[in-house]
Amino acid sequence: MMTQLMSWVSPALTAMMPLFVLACGMLLPTYLSRVKQSELERLATSYAGIERARGFQSAQQMADRFSVTHFIIPVAFTTFQVSILSFLTFYGARIDPLAKDFILGGADIVKGDYQNYAMLTLCTVSFAFLGAFIWMIQNLVTRIVSRNINPATFYAMSVNILLATTLAAVLHHIYHGGLDEVMGLPSASDKPSLLIVMAFLTGMAPDIMLDKLRRGLKFFRSEGEAPSMPLTTIQGISSFTAFRLKEMGLDGVQNLAQTNPVELYMMTPASIQTCLDWVGQAQLQLSFPDKAAALGPLGVRTMLDFHAMDDAILAGLTGWSAEQVANAKRRVDQTPSFASLKELNALLVGAA
Repeated sequence: MMTQLMSWVSPALTAMMPLFVLACGMLLPTYLSRVKQSELERLATSYAGIERARGFQSAQQMADRFSVTHFIIPVAFTTFQVSILSFLTFYGARIDPLAKDFILGGADIVKGDYQNYAMLTLCTVSFAFLGAFIWMIQNLVTRIVSRNINPATFYAMSVNILLATTLAAVLHHIYHGGLDEVMGLPSASDKPSLLIVMAFLTGMAPDIMLDKLRRGLKFFRSEGEAPSMPLTTIQGISSFTAFRLKEMGLDGVQNLAQTNPVELYMMTPASIQTCLDWVGQAQLQLSFPDKAAALGPLGVRTMLDFHAMDDAILAGLTGWSAEQVANAKRRVDQTPSFASLKELNALLVGAA
């Protein structure tokens, strides 16, 4: 009975997994294109004069990217990738590995039992793919609810699957080579089940495993590397929101500070005021990294707050002289990204 059931389950799942990706990628864009256009129109209606803002026209061009034609290549690539990996997951164990290779067999395939080793490698890769696919479903469902899917979404998911499966294979080779203790990883010696669990979790969060491997390898460390400013330091940006912003090329506070808030509004479910707040926080952190954390609890959360505050009060909060405060504000005024932020904020406040 179980054998008969599995004979139906395997082909059904092998077909359904890529079809799910294809359906999401082809059916949603038409609907989302109308939604994004209506959001821009509603924004223009709610805030008179916002069409004159520097970033509004570029946001209109971005709305055109939600058409079906822009989704064809990324969706086709992701569907093909999922098709291959789903086939290997449910049918890979039935393939007799006649040709020896280093990808499945590792560096010492000439000395060990290649077939068993290769099958365990394929097993870890399969579980990493399952973890990545479950993460993909969660990601897509969340985006469907928030009406926030764009072509970059499918590229990001493809990269996530590729990274997860590659790391799973590397992870197996690391444990087989005895490098797990050297790199500070949990010991899985003679415990394939623990290795499979780690592969599945790698599929769910490959970035965490990649960071662990990088920190475990000394030659990846950079002594003079400048400290990064992750997006999660911005109030209101969760780890999931940060992942979505990475699809736009915003992988840190440095990039967010230069972003057009209207484009950010188009690409996220956040309100235009929230997008202004995020960009303003990023500009403050980037310009005054040593003062931003202390100024936040005192009511200076964004660059707009910093610029609007009285010089004397600001001098008392920062410990700067009046001349230093004036020079700081003058330097901020000369920044194009702040000028755009200030203009957009003035239009929103004036229309409120």
